[in-house]
Amino acid sequence: MALPITFYASSIAYVVGILSLTSYRPFSTRVILWTVIATSNAIAVANAKNFTPDMFYNWWWTLLSIQQTLFMGFLYRLDRANLVIPEQLPYHQRVLHAWAIFWNYRGIGTPWQISYIPPERVLGFQVERPTTRRRFLKIRTFNFLVMFLALCVWTDPLLAPQFRPEDFAADKEPFFRRINQVTLREFMFRTWITFQHVIPSWLTFSLVHTSISISAVLLGGRPEEWPPLFGSIFEAYSVRRYWR
Repeated sequence: MALPITFYASSIAYVVGILSLTSYRPFSTRVILWTVIATSNAIAVANAKNFTPDMFYNWWWTLLSIQQTLFMGFLYRLDRANLVIPEQLPYHQRVLHAWAIFWNYRGIGTPWQISYIPPERVLGFQVERPTTRRRFLKIRTFNFLVMFLALCVWTDPLLAPQFRPEDFAADKEPFFRRINQVTLREFMFRTWITFQHVIPSWLTFSLVHTSISISAVLLGGRPEEWPPLFGSIFEAYSVRRYWR
């Protein structure tokens, strides 16, 4: 069975993006590279609906392709001092470093780290509690298994709420004005509808990032270059702190 064009287009964008970060490129070269990445991802997005039988993963792949295109555009705008490419290292080490940068959307530990990330979070990961390779792999493998199990449970159709037509009746539209009449069942299915895309997306992104970080460290990458993809949910109680 032939692989869909989405796979090939995304693979081109992925490989070009990582290898292009192994050394600092002139501006004109960066423009050409970003054009290749943007075009490849655009082809992937245009054909994403036929990528898998599951529409959720097709939507997720589309989101990831757009996100990577925008992020590479941001990285190509950085100057040599801010991009911090260790060009004195062997090529394979530079590839591993570029791989880590490619997935470090928050820029933790870099000169372009986004604002409002608590310093103690960064130091806690990189300095105060240095992580050995073995400990990193054990923790990330455990996290992967837990998140994979959670994703399987959440997406199991047998465990999803069974809706009835009366659940969406006009008199059910208000919530707070009829809070005393809201049943436990109604509260549960409203909660499920609210998070039915958020939680699977968070788990899927985290699973992909975790598996890639495990692979990178097994191949010789440094654990401190692979901070978690997302911050703590307990920090996201305001718009500003949401980005932590």
